[in-house]
Amino acid sequence: MPISRRTLLLAVAGSAAATAAGCSAESLPVLDTESPDDVTRRSVAESEAALIAAYRAAAAETAEGARWEFLAGQHVQHLAALYPGDTSATASPSTAAAPPGRKALRRMEARAARQRTDAAVAAQDAELAQLLARIATAEAGHAAYLSAAGS
Repeated sequence: MPISRRTLLLAVAGSAAATAAGCSAESLPVLDTESPDDVTRRSVAESEAALIAAYRAAAAETAEGARWEFLAGQHVQHLAALYPGDTSATASPSTAAAPPGRKALRRMEARAARQRTDAAVAAQDAELAQLLARIATAEAGHAAYLSAAGS
């Protein structure tokens, strides 16, 4: 895994400060930095959790509950794919404050699809890029479904 420019600069700055203070390399604290892909994965997971909460809030308040729960379930699958084997990642998030309507859900899905596409392009890990591209495709499909279903 290549070292990011930021990590390298932080390490050099820390080393220079430690040398100026008379510390040895062995006494330096280990930097706990996340890779850009880790940051992306966490950001996408937070967004997926928000989509789940929005769909579940809508399901609880509207006659289309089964439809919204189905779409929430697909986002639960996205979350599980981002963190395979981590059962806490698929835990039910807290519910949204007010249930969104169909148009708001469509906008959320369209925005998420754009964000996932951008993240897939920027991802350094090929497997993560492929996963994000598949999630983006699903979310674009959700947005199209919500547009067609509202007609």
